[in-house]
Amino acid sequence: MNQGFFWPWGRVPNWSSNTTTALDATGEYIAFIGRIAIDGQATNKTIDTTGSSAIAFAVAANPVFDDATSVFTVGFQGIDNTTGFPVRPDGNWAARSVVTTAVNTTPTLTTTSDYHVAVPTLGTSTFSHGDTVCIVLEMTTRGVAATSAVSVVSGNYLSTVQPAAVTNISGSVANVSSALPCVQITFSDGTLGMIDGTIFCAQGGANANLTWTDGSAVDEQGLMFTFPAAWTIDAIGFPIRLVDGTSDFQVDFVSTPTASQASLISGPLTQDAQNFGLAGVEGIYLLPIVPVTVAAGTNYGVVVKASGAGNIRFARAVLPAAASRSLFLPNGTNTLSITRNGGSGDYTAGSTSILNPCFVRVSNVPAGGGSAGMLFRAQGVIN
Repeated sequence: MNQGFFWPWGRVPNWSSNTTTALDATGEYIAFIGRIAIDGQATNKTIDTTGSSAIAFAVAANPVFDDATSVFTVGFQGIDNTTGFPVRPDGNWAARSVVTTAVNTTPTLTTTSDYHVAVPTLGTSTFSHGDTVCIVLEMTTRGVAATSAVSVVSGNYLSTVQPAAVTNISGSVANVSSALPCVQITFSDGTLGMIDGTIFCAQGGANANLTWTDGSAVDEQGLMFTFPAAWTIDAIGFPIRLVDGTSDFQVDFVSTPTASQASLISGPLTQDAQNFGLAGVEGIYLLPIVPVTVAAGTNYGVVVKASGAGNIRFARAVLPAAASRSLFLPNGTNTLSITRNGGSGDYTAGSTSILNPCFVRVSNVPAGGGSAGMLFRAQGVIN
């Protein structure tokens, strides 16, 4: 039986779609609740109206906030431990941003499907790594304009007990099925935080999924990353969507992608889309390879080249800034998207905040740098 773990992701990422919650009536909210992870596992970090304090959240469908009498509030509340299941905020605000016009957030809530940054205007909150937090986004007052609404994005993942996303729509508190929090916290001193077990993912507009063909200006997409030790890799993979049986593609696993790159699997390996059973939706592609031992600190890349007439599509995550990589990703500052065109030459590292969901499967982690270690599967068996 094949065993192991995925790297650089702790589990196979699925960014193909998100859940959106339309807040278009007074008092409606979505609340994100879970344990906070603070960069560096820091303690006693404060978010208030000073310094770099901010809460970043994601929206969708060009949210409209064009009525001057509307009030939208983003911030922290306590947890109601008396009303009952499901978990919910207690209604008592601490640090929060009271948005009274479109200009109170960046970008504005009138024009973009993107992440937005709300700077607190009232209150203060202090947290340590591992504390339970409750972040609430509420249409506190909906103005008279029929179009005043904010559609908040939560990540579409496997359901979890905690972290949790809950809504109060029309006076009823309910879980958001198969969704996780999608927020980033910046404390006053610039330290970043998130709700543990989640990843910030913007969607829509310039952050839409990557779709390309062999004839595109860039016909090869991938992810470059490093390893903390000499591990053995026995598979590579990624979530991908094929349009039909013409969506052929090539796959490779390379070392030093941006400097004298070299294939580690005698690639690129051509994949005929007619041999696949799923099209029109994202699906996980996993390619077993002859086991390869990688070195610590060296850059490696999983790359995909469109080679057929039909298009292929990658989901992707867009982080608020390059600094977010250190918070959301293992070896995050070394994790970059890479591109190439024409199938020759070195790859170019792309935007530091856009990430393609490529990964490898680790089958053996040597103990103490030796050849023996934690073996996840029988060596020499390729399925």
